[in-house]
Amino acid sequence: MTTGGQLALDYSVLGGTGDFTNARGYGLAFLNIDPAGTFNNYSSSGVLVLAVPEPGSLALLAAALLAGALVQRRRRQPAG
Repeated sequence: MTTGGQLALDYSVLGGTGDFTNARGYGLAFLNIDPAGTFNNYSSSGVLVLAVPEPGSLALLAAALLAGALVQRRRRQPAG
């Protein structure tokens, strides 16, 4: 008689592409295998962290864009 078992998968995410660019995190997954050869009771736990700019960086970018727009506006106004 064959007995079942459990497969444990411990993984780390060190980066990715597309929607997962700069992804960082870890996880742990379990898959139970019964003697009939079916896979059931999959469970996963872990954290996936995506890089997000700091609010200060976003504020600095917004200020630079606003300053650039104001400079362009002043250059386009006719003298007088």
